[in-house]
Amino acid sequence: MMVTTESFCSDLMTSSLSSRGFTVFAHALHAHNVTTTAARLTFLAPPDSALVNRVLNNDSLHGHITAAGALPYQSLLALPPNTALPTLHHNTTLVVGSDGERVSLNNVLVVVPNLYIDGLCAVHGVDEPLVPTPLGVDDHSLKPRTNLLPSPGNIGARLFSKYDWSVRRKTHS
Repeated sequence: MMVTTESFCSDLMTSSLSSRGFTVFAHALHAHNVTTTAARLTFLAPPDSALVNRVLNNDSLHGHITAAGALPYQSLLALPPNTALPTLHHNTTLVVGSDGERVSLNNVLVVVPNLYIDGLCAVHGVDEPLVPTPLGVDDHSLKPRTNLLPSPGNIGARLFSKYDWSVRRKTHS
């Protein structure tokens, strides 16, 4: 059975995201109206400040949605490091990193856990846009090391006192 993101994105979810600084992501969900066969989804929303001068098109939006179920933060914490979660973006995954207290996905830190939770979906705020990993890539540099993840802190302030460079997303020149 095919369902659309409108089925998952209630007005309560949209207002929750918008009131916390994730308006662009909430509007993109409604504008693109993603279709999936998954019954439960986890959305990973970058803040509005991280989406300035970036396009959140259908493909990039799919990379921020995992069909691994509606995973609350405690469930993400319980996943073994380097677990690959499938995304709605064709043949890509998100690799989980955790130190037991904090979670990263493809080296992007979850900074606002459980932003919105209901029976069909879970939404977590992430520090910046995600770049999904293609299936079959055997590059260990893409798998995060999870010791000393930075404290989530304030989304706007990137003042992390114990920053482990290995948890940052790999930059491309």
